[in-house]
Amino acid sequence: MISMGVDVGGTNLRVGAVNHEGEMLFSFKESTPTDGSAETLIQVLFQLVLQVQNQVQSQFHEPLVGLGLGWPGVVRKNEGVVLETPNIRGFEQFPLKARLESVLNLRCEIENDANCAGLAEKHFGVAKTFQNFILLTFGTGIGGAIFANSQLLRGHSGLAGEIGHMCLHPGGLLCGCGSHGCLEKYVSAKALETRALQKWNRPLAAREILEMSESDADAALLIKDYVSDLSLALGSLMNIFDPEAFVFSGGLFTTGGTPILKELKKQLTAQGYQSIKKNISCVASTLEGRAGIIGAASLLFPI
Repeated sequence: MISMGVDVGGTNLRVGAVNHEGEMLFSFKESTPTDGSAETLIQVLFQLVLQVQNQVQSQFHEPLVGLGLGWPGVVRKNEGVVLETPNIRGFEQFPLKARLESVLNLRCEIENDANCAGLAEKHFGVAKTFQNFILLTFGTGIGGAIFANSQLLRGHSGLAGEIGHMCLHPGGLLCGCGSHGCLEKYVSAKALETRALQKWNRPLAAREILEMSESDADAALLIKDYVSDLSLALGSLMNIFDPEAFVFSGGLFTTGGTPILKELKKQLTAQGYQSIKKNISCVASTLEGRAGIIGAASLLFPI
């Protein structure tokens, strides 16, 4: 049994083929269009899907059971509608599931991208043994997925887990969602790069900043300040949800997130109730950037 998984990000679109054991067989990617046109993005997506379909047919000689798509924004899963997307323009109130199914002639399922990553970690990754955990994805923005008693917490409207839009600094930086001071404006991978640009007046990739922090005092201080904001948010989440673990996913933790985890474990000791924090784990994804695709594809599997 093979399905397609689509991971839509603010930087890249990735489409892959995944079997029912959670193994990603191969994938293709393209840069996410930035012209604000839904049609442009969909056409790029269709071309990637066609590549995957053709390779599955030629290499594995079996039909695809469908396509699962992880979307970086607010999604009404049951209806397959994208409600709003802070980091990608043109998709407000967009019937994405219906559009995909009408063109691809495949069963399609739509889900929030962080929820997809959480499902992948729960069924196939580092969170297999956790019943209560919170996953955070770090990329262009911050995504979140909350699991309670091994079930994904969806909330009254099915929209729970928008951790990136917790207010960290009231009246702070303007976010793509329209609010000010959202967490993702301070602790996403993009936010880390922005901090570095402001400090050194030259662009640095997150990977470079993390490498520098191992030997450069200024870079280490930048990471410390970055983690200070992150630990405040996690402390609140600890007190509200009492998780046994935080799982960290996304590009920032596939390019050497160890300095962040080390500093975070130090700073979390000052946050939350002692009885909660003394037993909490902070772990990075073991799926090496594949969680979004694998989780999206798993929407088609009877798990």
